[in-house]
Amino acid sequence: MTDINIKNRILAILGFAVFSVVLTLQKAYPLLLVFFAFSGIVIFFADKILDGEKIKEKTATAFLVFFLSFQTFYQLFYREHETVRQILACAGIAVFLAAVFTLTDKSKVLYSIIAAPLLCVLNVQIAIYYSIILLSFSAVKLKMLTDVKEKKTKSKKKESLLSPKNLLFASLATGIAVFGICLYLNLTKATRPPENISYLFSYFKNTLGFLILSVYLVIKLFKNKFHAKPVIVVGLLINLIATVCLTADSGWINFSLGWIALNLFLVLCCAESEEITDSVKKDFCNHKYLFFAAILLMLI
Repeated sequence: MTDINIKNRILAILGFAVFSVVLTLQKAYPLLLVFFAFSGIVIFFADKILDGEKIKEKTATAFLVFFLSFQTFYQLFYREHETVRQILACAGIAVFLAAVFTLTDKSKVLYSIIAAPLLCVLNVQIAIYYSIILLSFSAVKLKMLTDVKEKKTKSKKKESLLSPKNLLFASLATGIAVFGICLYLNLTKATRPPENISYLFSYFKNTLGFLILSVYLVIKLFKNKFHAKPVIVVGLLINLIATVCLTADSGWINFSLGWIALNLFLVLCCAESEEITDSVKKDFCNHKYLFFAAILLMLI
């Protein structure tokens, strides 16, 4: 939390602690403190993970991502019926957040690659959606890197094993492999009985906000100049198809988790374009109340 002053650090930690304790007492479930402890570690050290050039308010961004996704993460944790599996889910959520944050920084590609198989062990559902983000965003970055190299004079120097291009290929391959393995594991396990649509409106009311956000981000990406639009379309299709299949097989939590993953992928893509980020900032300045209304929808 070195990106904010000492006073704000203390307030942030106290606020998070009070929120954790109050909600734990409200739910009367002590293990919920473990959930907050794992997530808190990632939030408080997000300034070490996020790329400061792309994201200026790093700690604030980490808090925002966690609290907007809290309802879905909580249900993911709560619906596990064994203590060990719940602790693994807590760790999985923390690794997922940290791994997505590392994707903003090209110097931390190795960490984002290692996170994928680790999530397979911690929580298969989270691993599926992280692998979709990983493979889709890696493909976008590869497309952008290829376009840049084509404009430059070709070099005869041999690329090192850990060159940016090779790491992105490794990231793409890892994402595809983990996605295939985890999808198979999830679809071959004992299926849940079909959930009534009332579950969606009862436990995942924040999905409407994520739907609105995704439409806004897609418009921004395709309205402005972005060199990897076809790759983004493929990434969106993979996410939507997987979300529909897993929702039908394993319940509405996949529907909500899928939209969160889709929005994180779109945000990562937008962060790659200074033109798009400036356009979003301008929209926020001109229509603050609309943005606040959308945020409230995601906090429900």
